[in-house]
Amino acid sequence: MNKICLIVLSMLLQACASSSNALTQVSYYLLDASPVRTQETLVQANSELKPIMLGRVSLPDYLNQSKLVLKLDKQEVRLANYHNWAEPVTVAVTRILRRELNAAQSLYRVLDSCSECDKLSVDIEHFYPTSEGDVILSGVYSWRHKGRDEKPVYRDFIFTRELQVGGYREAVEQMNAVVKLLGNAIALEIAGNQVGLNE
Repeated sequence: MNKICLIVLSMLLQACASSSNALTQVSYYLLDASPVRTQETLVQANSELKPIMLGRVSLPDYLNQSKLVLKLDKQEVRLANYHNWAEPVTVAVTRILRRELNAAQSLYRVLDSCSECDKLSVDIEHFYPTSEGDVILSGVYSWRHKGRDEKPVYRDFIFTRELQVGGYREAVEQMNAVVKLLGNAIALEIAGNQVGLNE
């Protein structure tokens, strides 16, 4: 009888341990899971297009780390203990922006580095899902013309997307979507104003 009780107790402990592990499993998310498209490679190689360098993409320290962030209310944010980025967020945001900027127009090519070209920078101030069921991306982007003494041109931006189901998986998908919206907005403004292209 004692042997049966020990076996049952052992099985219960194993079941509890395995369910506890399932509850604390860490999930890793890719903000940009898309491989580089051939079209982007061709745009980058086209030397007839005017080059623009996508320079610094910065985030505040509390966002520029491995854990996803959830905004709870006006002042409080919470780091997700079991939901992490699979790569640095700035790397993924830069890659998405470069791809979207190159895909959205045919007047210029956006490069990682360039010594003799206009320069675009992005400072992200807010980038997270909220407890109210939205994803927010806001900040300011700027560009500076090469060879001009003018001050850089600054533009504020804010993009939001509503979460339909909720959860971190959907939040990451919508975070990808708002970065793409930013890339398209920058591309439209630069192309529409012919910024730096008529030198």
